[in-house]
Amino acid sequence: KNWLLVAAAISVIIKIWYRSTLGESHFTDPTFALMIYCRFECILVGCYAAFVYHEKSPLFYKLTRTHAFIAAGLLPVFLFFMKLESYLYIHTSTCIAILILYLSKDKFRFLENKFLIFMGKLSFSIYLTHEFSIVFFLNLKGMATPSRHSDIFLYACVLASSIVVAFIFYKLIEEPFVKLKDKMDLVLPRKNKEKNTKPAAV
Repeated sequence: KNWLLVAAAISVIIKIWYRSTLGESHFTDPTFALMIYCRFECILVGCYAAFVYHEKSPLFYKLTRTHAFIAAGLLPVFLFFMKLESYLYIHTSTCIAILILYLSKDKFRFLENKFLIFMGKLSFSIYLTHEFSIVFFLNLKGMATPSRHSDIFLYACVLASSIVVAFIFYKLIEEPFVKLKDKMDLVLPRKNKEKNTKPAAV
């Protein structure tokens, strides 16, 4: 849906305009902080990529290995030069979307392993819960002081705890609702079919 890209562009324009009006006060502005935190432009790019994949848009078939290599080459550059106060992420999300779409076109054996399949199931739960792990460890005494530990240790703790919390969240909340949805998908079409096959009243 092209309106998704238009909405993403509008989101970027609003961010740039709002940032330019704030000056140095953007560090403490709560509205700007919320705009950075939500990253609507990334969500919209992801929605567009999902549409391209599920609807098998012509764009999906036009993606080639060259596009994937370009996206893979640009992604680390964007991440490396991203400053702490960076507020635009549409370039990184676009590269990631291109890579995901290309990898979904064909089966790649290195992706077909139990660990990645497991992480794929937990991906949405990790997305919803990882902030809890980050905040928890940053508020632990000593963990927020880089001189007392390495950043790698902090990242490892956050990553490990995020997976554990996401697994619990998946088992207790996400998986039961997915099963409920599957049951409803089976029941509702059946009811609709029965309704449509009833004889018309004379």
